[in-house]
Amino acid sequence: MVNLPEIIVVNGIGVCLIGFLFMTMTQKKETRLIMYKLFILMISITLVGCIVEVLSFLIDGKVFTGNIALSYIMNSFLFFGTVSIGFLWCIYVDLRVNNSSRGALKRAVWLAVPFAANSVLIFINLFGNGALFSVSPDNVYSRGRFVFVPYVILFFYFLYSIHIAHRRKKNTLRMTFFPVACFIVPCMIGTLLQGLMYGLTIGWTSVAIALMFVYTQTQYLDIYVDSLSGLNNRRYLDNLLSRLRAMPEAVFYGLMMDINDFKRINDVCGHSAGDRALSNIGNILYSCMPDNAVAIRYAGDEFIVLIHTDDENEAKQLIERIDNSMRVFNRNSNEPYTLSMSTGCCRFSAKDKSEDILSAMDAEMYSTLECTPKDNGSGLFIIEGGKIDGDVVFITDLAEYAGKIVAGCFAYEALNQHGEVHFIVDPYTKAKKNVTVFTLNADFSLTYLVSANNTKGAPFVVASAAAQ
Repeated sequence: MVNLPEIIVVNGIGVCLIGFLFMTMTQKKETRLIMYKLFILMISITLVGCIVEVLSFLIDGKVFTGNIALSYIMNSFLFFGTVSIGFLWCIYVDLRVNNSSRGALKRAVWLAVPFAANSVLIFINLFGNGALFSVSPDNVYSRGRFVFVPYVILFFYFLYSIHIAHRRKKNTLRMTFFPVACFIVPCMIGTLLQGLMYGLTIGWTSVAIALMFVYTQTQYLDIYVDSLSGLNNRRYLDNLLSRLRAMPEAVFYGLMMDINDFKRINDVCGHSAGDRALSNIGNILYSCMPDNAVAIRYAGDEFIVLIHTDDENEAKQLIERIDNSMRVFNRNSNEPYTLSMSTGCCRFSAKDKSEDILSAMDAEMYSTLECTPKDNGSGLFIIEGGKIDGDVVFITDLAEYAGKIVAGCFAYEALNQHGEVHFIVDPYTKAKKNVTVFTLNADFSLTYLVSANNTKGAPFVVASAAAQ
């Protein structure tokens, strides 16, 4: 027998919990946007589920215009939302425990297969064949012969999320404290009870309770996350290096990376632009990490990547992937700066002292930094990728500088690949001696720039950031 007051009270509790989560999360600045959106989507589905479940019982057996169609729509959503929670939870756990969107999004493709199968079953059921459920002419709901299928899919997702967490324990670079059980246990209990006893509507409220548990636990985990970049922080690195000492035979490659011209970005574009640069670097590194690597903001504009591998080529491929991602960012972003990094790479074993590991990476990074052209005192920098040959600077790809403010000494003529003068890049001049500032047009497709007046060894083409 259905107890409507009980149904209203139980789901009302779920609505209150989700409302509290909404209010709390809107006050928090979330840097890892993918996980934030997934969590918001899960609590949104849960909120609607609590409300729709109450409404479905309220209209059950009531006859009015459009009653059967409305019952089909609401109950179809409940079956769709149930499996959606499991699917989204698996992706969320994968992102959380592996701290890498690259592998998680690939696995999400095949994880979507059971979700798609459930969606097809729901669609077929809309034609009134009673596969999942049916609604009589008197608007009375009854379960169908395949009603168990969404529950099986949901439990598959729950078990797979446990598998993700267990597999992560084998990855020496991952901390092992994400609370998967605090979500799985309430959800499994609520789903089992509701599945076995029709009329007991505890399923969606159990999901709301589970999401509340997850949120409170992740607040603790945030002490290991840098607020600007969204990556792991120095506390995480110290904890990790201490734990690695228990595995002296393990071999790693470490990358230390420093943002080129970061001080210039802060000085010229403002500290808010500098904060955005750190956030953008964090997103780039996060999207590039394989499952056997972890990215950490070490200090200021310095980042560390640890890779569990003995293959130097794998480390070099990761560096190349990061560089390529920055080039794509530079081409597509509207920021008034371009991003590049100096990277040092070294091999070490877990038995090495933490101080030695950090010092070795630091030395390698500064050795590459010394090869990067510096400010010559006039606010000038060589464009990354340029090659000086006589009086000409050849640029491999100028597209990433389109729309960016760069600086030039005196005046420069822009030539196309046939050597024909395209235009003089001298729209306006800053009040600083011998420094011309210009913005490359969005349709700028030239292959090199030629100095109109190269004197006293002044740089030919300059800057990945705005001039002072």
